[in-house]
Amino acid sequence: MSPAEPSGPFGAAPDLLATARWTLLGTAPGVVEGPDSLPRKGAWIPARVPGTAADAVRRAYGERKARAEDYDGQDWWWRCVVDLDSRPAGWWLALHGLATIADVWVAGQHVVHSRNMFRSVGVPLEGLAGPTEVVVRCAATTPVVAGRRRPRPRWKSPLVAHQGWRHLRTSLLGRAPGWPGGVAVVGPWRPLTLAPLDRPVVVRRRLRTRLEGSTGILDADIWFAVPPAASGSRVHVKDVVVDCEAASPTHHTVSVSLPGVRRWWPHSHGDQPLYPVEVEADGVRVLLGRVGFRTVEATDGDGAFGLRVNGVPVFVAGTCWMPPDPFSVQTAPEAAAECVQQAREAGFNLIRLVGGTLYEEAAFHDACDELGMLVWQDCMLATLDPPDDDDFAEELAAEVSELADRLGGRPSTAVVSGGNETEQQPVLLGLSPSSWEVRAVTEIIPKVLRSSVLDVPYVTSTPMGGAFPPHPGEGIAHYFGVGAYLRPLSDIRVAGVRFAAECLAFSIPPEEQSVLRAFGGAYVAGHHPEWKAAVPRDRTASWDFEDVRDHYVSTLLGVDPAQVRRTDPERYLDLGRAAVCAAMTEVLSRWRRPCDPCSGAIVLALRDLLPGAGWGLVDAYGRPKAPWYAVRRVLAPTAILVHDEGLNGTTVTVVNDAATPLAGNLTVRSWTAQGMLLDDRQAALTVAARGATEIDLDRFLGVFTDVNHVYRFGPRTRDVLHLAFTAAADDSLLAEQVVLLDGRALPARRGGLRGTLRYVRGSWQIAVTADELAQWVVVSAPGYRAEDSWFHMAPGTTRSLRLTPEEPNSAVPPAAVVRALNVQPTSAASADAYRDA
Repeated sequence: MSPAEPSGPFGAAPDLLATARWTLLGTAPGVVEGPDSLPRKGAWIPARVPGTAADAVRRAYGERKARAEDYDGQDWWWRCVVDLDSRPAGWWLALHGLATIADVWVAGQHVVHSRNMFRSVGVPLEGLAGPTEVVVRCAATTPVVAGRRRPRPRWKSPLVAHQGWRHLRTSLLGRAPGWPGGVAVVGPWRPLTLAPLDRPVVVRRRLRTRLEGSTGILDADIWFAVPPAASGSRVHVKDVVVDCEAASPTHHTVSVSLPGVRRWWPHSHGDQPLYPVEVEADGVRVLLGRVGFRTVEATDGDGAFGLRVNGVPVFVAGTCWMPPDPFSVQTAPEAAAECVQQAREAGFNLIRLVGGTLYEEAAFHDACDELGMLVWQDCMLATLDPPDDDDFAEELAAEVSELADRLGGRPSTAVVSGGNETEQQPVLLGLSPSSWEVRAVTEIIPKVLRSSVLDVPYVTSTPMGGAFPPHPGEGIAHYFGVGAYLRPLSDIRVAGVRFAAECLAFSIPPEEQSVLRAFGGAYVAGHHPEWKAAVPRDRTASWDFEDVRDHYVSTLLGVDPAQVRRTDPERYLDLGRAAVCAAMTEVLSRWRRPCDPCSGAIVLALRDLLPGAGWGLVDAYGRPKAPWYAVRRVLAPTAILVHDEGLNGTTVTVVNDAATPLAGNLTVRSWTAQGMLLDDRQAALTVAARGATEIDLDRFLGVFTDVNHVYRFGPRTRDVLHLAFTAAADDSLLAEQVVLLDGRALPARRGGLRGTLRYVRGSWQIAVTADELAQWVVVSAPGYRAEDSWFHMAPGTTRSLRLTPEEPNSAVPPAAVVRALNVQPTSAASADAYRDA
């Protein structure tokens, strides 16, 4: 029987392995047959469980050695000794994830063999007492992947060097060179627990929530390791207690009705009420998790795809997840909450767990439930041709069944996908349509999901839909037209994307502080091997994503990046940051516009696995990169979007995702680059609840302006727009946007931009003043994080920003510097001079 989710609440009994001291040894494949042959001395190193071989090597020898180790080419042995007292009822050993070909011995007896890192195993044990040795072996996978003759795949995936990985149910992290920074996952990567059976141990649970009007219904199936006493069991939800029925001595079921439940919403649209669920047996209450009530539906008619939550269409603003620690692949609750919060602060309302990586822990899903983040859950298939044999089908079905149990009742779960680029690969390789059918995603997975009653939309894989999956105008696309395929920004109008499940992949340089920490300075930018190690690259391509970024520096900013890199690497990196900000702002602003056919976009990716210029909007140290700030302005629940409509002028869209209308005033000002104010008009504006209002800018100003300079009657007259939407009740700022009407890079000058530090009501603030037009203003303060950065400023304007210390309770005053793409760095006024006692 498969055990329940470990890192959460299940099992009132203590875990006797929680304090075990583990050690680790690597050996040549097949040299050691079992625990009796293990050397008692030698190169054993301390290890953590849950954990991986890479985590232990890093802790013992450092990160460089850990990245160089061949984890797939060795057998790895974990060993601990636990002192057990005699328990007549016995013990329950639960192994929640072993990567990948694994065996377990307890007191010298072989008790488990596993070949799927995504499955759990639970076994009862008896007759143990005194010092008891537990040994785990994770066997070398290279002989299996590269050495064994198997049926040839219908197509070869360019993602990996060996197609044999398709036969193993394991992560491709560290095995797919196109994802820089990944480390092969080998070892007991999820908890091992040993619990005495003299009290209730829940080994599995399945929860399902549904709504009947305003009444929430919870259906629960609960499995115990041993039958509860004659009193049976009961479930507590809020103030309601219902007795369970016994489908078998160890399998209990119940249905609970909760009148007047509050609906759960993504954070962009409402609140996140959660309801704890506990089971009581033998006088002990065990927390099974927290559930929420909402409906999620897919809109997929007429070639479209979108999501409706509680009947309301939601523009999906998503990002792809990577584990914060690629060595241990553990996500502690505090780390999960921090990363999900960063995605939320950037304006995203969905996180995608990408096929080919790994399933996340309960802590991640808990954070998404609490913070209102939808989850797009891929099954762990990616680009490879899944074997079409019964053994593989059985393993995959069992894996997906466990996944459905873990996700059941979680309101954040919005979509389940069969995988990533699985159906696209045969199409891209020119195979006939008869080869496109993938039974794993069209038959096996959906059948399991139907039986599990996990009530969310299912898509077979992405991209999908239409006559050809790579075409973005129908179904679900992976859109890299703007990006890898070097298309102009205008391509988003031509492509007609309906939903982008992956998009906007750029090699994004981290901010200056992270560059200094990882590389010692910007001089490595370009072709230094340590810098290039973090730059994403398709394994069979002759170009990388830094070439892509340089292309947009040239086309959007009008600068030759190669020439700048030779003479001024700091400015070279700033130009790259600015180009990505400009591209992401334009694309996401267009897609979020209500009249655009696109109903969602998932950016690749949230976070880097390796310090450097990876895909992530957040670097490997957890610091936001430049486009994180730009994206946040576009995706804010209340946002102002500006669109160049060519000869039709310029359109302004004010978006309101909240459940109540917004009444306020829209102010539009425009200036020349020299600081002359040309337009200054304010008018009342009301934006409907969960709606948007579009405004023709010339009509709003009452005069033909040619703001976007398409008629070209002489030189450009307006250089910068400032738009602000303020509340009618108290004039508080609801949304703001500053737009440079000519995005080309301005030459750098000295002066015209200054910062003033103040200590106000217990926190540091910096007032940034632009005496002249400032393009892509950056606020940096080592040890602090600015409230905003990478924005434009109109002449004669000031912005006040909060500076938050990266280390809580830091007493070190900030040493802030302000700069812009067209303004050389300037130190802010001395903090001590403005410190408010």
